[in-house]
Amino acid sequence: MDKTLQRIIRQTQKHVDSKSNCYFDQYSFNYTRDLLGEGSFGSVYRGIQGNSYVAIKILNLKLYDNPSYKQALKNEITLMMELQSPNVVRILDALCDQQDNELFLIIEYCEGGDLRHLLSHQPNQRFQEQAAVAIISQTIQGLSELLQKNYMHRDIKPDNILLKQNTYKVADFGLAAKIPPKQVLRAQAGTPLYMSPQVLECKEYSNKCDIWSLGLVLYELLFGRTPWLCRSFDTYLMEIQTKPLQFPYEIEISANVKDFIKRCLKIEEHNRMSWTELLKHPMLQFQGKLKRQATQERLNFTILEREYLHNIQLVCAQHNMQAKDLMKQCGKTHINEQEFQNMLRKIMNQDNDEISKQLFVKFDQSKDGLISAQEFEYLFSEYDFAPINTIAVQITHELQAIIKMYKISLKQLFQQLDQDKNGYLDQKEFEFLIKKIAPKLSQKNILEIFKNYDQDNDGKISLKELQFVLQSKNYKKLKIILNRIRETLMKKSVSTHTLFTQIDKEQKGYLNFKDFEYLIGKLDKLNRSDVQDLFNLFDEDENGKISLNEFNSLLNL
Repeated sequence: MDKTLQRIIRQTQKHVDSKSNCYFDQYSFNYTRDLLGEGSFGSVYRGIQGNSYVAIKILNLKLYDNPSYKQALKNEITLMMELQSPNVVRILDALCDQQDNELFLIIEYCEGGDLRHLLSHQPNQRFQEQAAVAIISQTIQGLSELLQKNYMHRDIKPDNILLKQNTYKVADFGLAAKIPPKQVLRAQAGTPLYMSPQVLECKEYSNKCDIWSLGLVLYELLFGRTPWLCRSFDTYLMEIQTKPLQFPYEIEISANVKDFIKRCLKIEEHNRMSWTELLKHPMLQFQGKLKRQATQERLNFTILEREYLHNIQLVCAQHNMQAKDLMKQCGKTHINEQEFQNMLRKIMNQDNDEISKQLFVKFDQSKDGLISAQEFEYLFSEYDFAPINTIAVQITHELQAIIKMYKISLKQLFQQLDQDKNGYLDQKEFEFLIKKIAPKLSQKNILEIFKNYDQDNDGKISLKELQFVLQSKNYKKLKIILNRIRETLMKKSVSTHTLFTQIDKEQKGYLNFKDFEYLIGKLDKLNRSDVQDLFNLFDEDENGKISLNEFNSLLNL
């Protein structure tokens, strides 16, 4: 064992009785009943010291042969014993059982659990602004002591922020690194989702990497998700570099909080605010002194306008286009109302002059009869106009992105998940898929997602139901269209066979896209992309035709 560690670690020998109770020194715990969590190098238990609870981290020293692992362990123990901040989880004691080659770290017990767990149990999986700012403020207070000692944490995330008696504490210093002021590191460390771009690219980075992580955590606390999807290591970096930082339109936050997040999440370190600037930021200075900081003045968009703007954003994302690209295609820095309508018509492949006129008035903030590139880019890039996502919708979007990226066949995926080969997914089989994406999701949330896919509420998911949700960007809207067809059939007492025959005027025995487009046009105004998505849902065998059986199958869900 390292000489530094030998000076601070006491020797002990554990005793285990027949009921799996473990005793050593002044501490005790039960191997079965008190397990809190397990990791690659050991386990954590809730232990007892006198009348108080402690957390006991047991590490297998045989696994620490690697010099880098030994150094990380040394860092964690010495740093956690050195820190005194009430917003840091401290090591209270350290003992070693040389006979079993185990190290016992006695750590503050945080009965409230970690922030990831707390976030998942909030209404809509997000905190109110005042609570979120208070959590980040306490986290910063804990990090401030590290900063004073020239350390960077390098793994700030909700899982490493714990709650003890209404106090939030920073935990897990295994990746903490000490560097002299104004110096940089290059080693990659941390959790990819919360890594700064410099760490992701293995470029030089400073203690500003923790500022990036703080901005991401605050965003997630407020909106229930991070601003960029993390499907793989490489694509995550591309998302950050190409997709603008957007704020969900439906959740209004104060100007100071938005500014704090923006300045934390500057891609280049030299543009990101410094720790000195962060500690003096108005969000922290005014916290607790004002009931509510002034909210940033914003335009009010109707539900229809927001839906229209969201659909434009979806089309642009599909073609990797940004707001500036749309304006460049116009060949002008300012466009009038007609040019604006033409631009939207080209994107959406449909006419909707009424909404485009309303949007023109709102985008033209200078009221000069023109929309500048700056006005368009600000509104289009500043806000995410998607409806506020429940956890079910978030997971669905993630699944859709993965399926598209890796060109996964839904039929093959369904067959792999259908373990008992009965043609349906029960909740356990479906849970296997969800756990691959969100392993820490609660059973309550998994059930919510399951019900979202189980369209006919029969307690199981068919291939058709899985396709219905995953093959469309806008499946909720398409579900409304399907219900309208069903309602029309019921009101007029018309069978699906009769409707099919009426649309198939040439008596081909199938509906082609033109036939189908005619039917949908009678019911609602959909852009061509949505009509194609709906057509694909009916076309189960993917031959470009809808047979009567396929027509019946979906309408009889």
